[in-house]
Amino acid sequence: MKVIRKLAACLAALLLCMGLPVQAEQLDYIDLDHPASLRFEVHTPKGEPVPGGTITIYKVANIVQTASGYEFEAVPEFAGIVTNERLNEQLANHDLDVNHELSRELMEYAQKQKYAGESEQVPETGIADFSTADHDISLGLWLVTQPEAAPGYEAMPPFLISLPRAIYENGSEIPVYEYDVFATPKSDPKKLPVTPPKDKTPQKPGKTPTSTETGWMQYAGLLLLSLVFIVLLLFNLRKESR
Repeated sequence: MKVIRKLAACLAALLLCMGLPVQAEQLDYIDLDHPASLRFEVHTPKGEPVPGGTITIYKVANIVQTASGYEFEAVPEFAGIVTNERLNEQLANHDLDVNHELSRELMEYAQKQKYAGESEQVPETGIADFSTADHDISLGLWLVTQPEAAPGYEAMPPFLISLPRAIYENGSEIPVYEYDVFATPKSDPKKLPVTPPKDKTPQKPGKTPTSTETGWMQYAGLLLLSLVFIVLLLFNLRKESR
């Protein structure tokens, strides 16, 4: 029972940073065969949707039943970077900084290994829907990333989310579980700083004279000087003759 409560608390801690409406079926136990769905809404602090960009999610671990309760078990793709012991221990600490560090490590590993993951473009509604038949969503621990940010915004940092979601009602220590999760990341999108536009008026480059043109210019200069010298000489001779 302690292990079950610990996992339940872990699932709840992973979703403290989410704003999630309770509208789906809820059970007071984890049904490992239950279908699941996942949707994300990206919006500004004022509640305005932020369309554009891409959200990509990766399944990091399954939920498995053991003799003592339930645990996360890393899927083969991520078993090379995180052990089951570290996964369960760090997530049970409720330390969001640790979880963020783990999320970044998992994201960098997934990108290095070129895992495809499950991706969705964020439409005008700001809601990325992974509940369609195009996606293979199942119970477990998921890594949420945004490899392509919305235009004018920074990409949101990666985070972990668990399916199902644990809900504690009326101060109860025993949760009920929601399998259709509609998540709103707590970290609102940050706008990129506005850079003043640069003057794009093209400058007309001056024409560089060729060697032939340079030679003619020098010749013309010498000729002009010679003519001036001859005129001055004639003028002087005429003056002396008087």
